[in-house]
Amino acid sequence: MTRLLKFLNQGFVQYSVTIALLVLGHIGTLNAQEASLDGSLLTIPVVVVGDTIYRVELTVQPGTDPVEFGLRDARVISDVSTRGATTLSGIVLSIPSVIVDGVSYWYDLALLSDNPVILKLQDSGINASSGRDLALELFELNVAEDILQARCIICHVEGGIARNSSFLFQRSNSSSTLNNFAVYESFLQDGEFDAAYILLK
Repeated sequence: MTRLLKFLNQGFVQYSVTIALLVLGHIGTLNAQEASLDGSLLTIPVVVVGDTIYRVELTVQPGTDPVEFGLRDARVISDVSTRGATTLSGIVLSIPSVIVDGVSYWYDLALLSDNPVILKLQDSGINASSGRDLALELFELNVAEDILQARCIICHVEGGIARNSSFLFQRSNSSSTLNNFAVYESFLQDGEFDAAYILLK
């Protein structure tokens, strides 16, 4: 919550340092499906192929241009979230997020051969999520239910002890997360109080 509030308090202008902290500090929390490239090993924790879910490891084939990957390991897994997962559609393996040196990239790999499995880098780019998007995701995963709905909402709601405050939230509903996030934004942009004030509460 400290990082989120610090980020919000910066007014969404100078957020690059805070975003780096969010990404590096909460990489597993933000998206458990992010792939990682370590040397020549590309690890993809969740790959959806039809109705089957796999954990896949690919290795970069030396001297290939465009880069080719060979299949090192593939294991069927279950009971995992497929939110933000890599998918195979036709012959294209779409990897929505690969972390390389703290930067999130997307890769599209085309299947060249299925025996042995060889994929070729077809397209790639840097993910352009805004700082606000990352802050909202962090808020949704770590603050909205566990802190706000569990604690703050007791007083900071219409009819609650803090009903005369401008800091009022909505109880859980289909749009409460976005609306409650907007309350934080508005409160911190107002400039009367800062993140430290909220943390003291």
